[in-house]
Amino acid sequence: MDVDLYEGRIALLSRHGPPLRGYVTTDLDQGAYTLTVDRARKVWLIHEVVKPGLRFTIDLDGPDPFELDYEQPIVLTAHEGMPSAANADSMLEIIANLNELSEVAIWNYLTNLSDIMLYDTLDQLWTGETYGQAIIMKLLSSFESAVRALDDVHGLARVLRAIESFSAKPAQLYVDAFDSYLVDPDSREPDPEREKQNLSTWQLRLIYSKMVPVRSLVLYTDDILDTSGADPDPPVYGPANLLYPKWLTKATTPRLAEAKRVTLERLAYENIIAIIEQSVDAFEKIQMAWTIYGLAQPLAGGLLKLKSRPDKWAGSVGAARDPNAPWRWKGIQPAKGGPGRWVRDSEGGANMSHGSAWYQLEAAGAPPGWGYRCGGVQFENFINGMLIDAKDWAYWGTVGRSMRGISGPTAAMTKIRQAEAQLNVARKAGVGVEWRVSSQELVPVIRQGLEHHGLSEIKVVYAPARKMPAGWTPKTPIRIE
Repeated sequence: MDVDLYEGRIALLSRHGPPLRGYVTTDLDQGAYTLTVDRARKVWLIHEVVKPGLRFTIDLDGPDPFELDYEQPIVLTAHEGMPSAANADSMLEIIANLNELSEVAIWNYLTNLSDIMLYDTLDQLWTGETYGQAIIMKLLSSFESAVRALDDVHGLARVLRAIESFSAKPAQLYVDAFDSYLVDPDSREPDPEREKQNLSTWQLRLIYSKMVPVRSLVLYTDDILDTSGADPDPPVYGPANLLYPKWLTKATTPRLAEAKRVTLERLAYENIIAIIEQSVDAFEKIQMAWTIYGLAQPLAGGLLKLKSRPDKWAGSVGAARDPNAPWRWKGIQPAKGGPGRWVRDSEGGANMSHGSAWYQLEAAGAPPGWGYRCGGVQFENFINGMLIDAKDWAYWGTVGRSMRGISGPTAAMTKIRQAEAQLNVARKAGVGVEWRVSSQELVPVIRQGLEHHGLSEIKVVYAPARKMPAGWTPKTPIRIE
């Protein structure tokens, strides 16, 4: 609760939307108090010691205050208010002051108002003459300037939330209402803490370019759950002044769930270096957007509680059931030593089809969910002085068609950029690169394309795909050495 003692106004603040406003009768002094509500007797119980006979009654512009749900105990902040000069209306004085200030100065002025005065002032602007709405629109467009000029992000966010309670509909502020998304460049950075928890480093950057101010939000793909659970409670305000359900699921955020699915599916066929390069180009266009990383409590706490526990018997075909046992496989063995090191795939192998995981294992000896990383670039193995990359590309697949000129060049050029990155790290390490390709017909096509782009140092060999055993499921071993 936020009370202006001079105006006799009160605002009941909520995490779900705009506050409920009304009038209060009280002889409380300014300060902070804690209250509980006695619905049966319809009285407010103040925890602090106050003078006897205290009156405290609320008359809201809407529902009966005793029929509302409150987070107990209720915190009440009473402000002295702003007595006006010459008995003039203090609200009119505030509006007059705003007309004399620059946009950044208006932001600073509004951050110093109490919550009830802030909402009352914006209400006066929004419902008044057209100049009032014009001021609000200018404020929205100058938010980034205010952020750079004023060292008060929290205060500015509070004012922005108040403004958008008038200027935007809840559906526009819902986290699932993003306009576009991309893989965030930070996804390629290792995160030991997340690796210890078997969590992904893949991050989606969501862009809300139709909003003013423009904003972007970064979420780990782990935060988007592969469940269909609904949220019985209304969404709450969170990072970037967006509205969030308790959990991000297929039911609550279907567009987010689809973005995760498409991204992981794409990552199954393309190297992260190429994807990141594309994302960096797009990121440069929105780097000035008001950006928030990750999710804040209580949302993140709810998400973590829903995460499924890791498989007690993590392993794969031929792996021992003992989680402390090393990787066991009768085929090509993972390298011991070399210029790189074995690291857990950030998605634990969940970002590719079973067929692709089987081909990497059978043709290159890469255990499911693991990669051989050298210079920040991931390969499948290191064999006979060569960094190995397994390419399970079909002749009539997306990449094959692109390389043969039947479809657009995007997929083919993505692989060329990947090859450039791989060859760069191999040269620095003084080793070679070998691509093992499952389609014999594509081998000469790939060689010709690499040669055309000055990448003929990469060795391209045909490694036929042996049939995947019926019922085989890739499961990530705990350790491989």
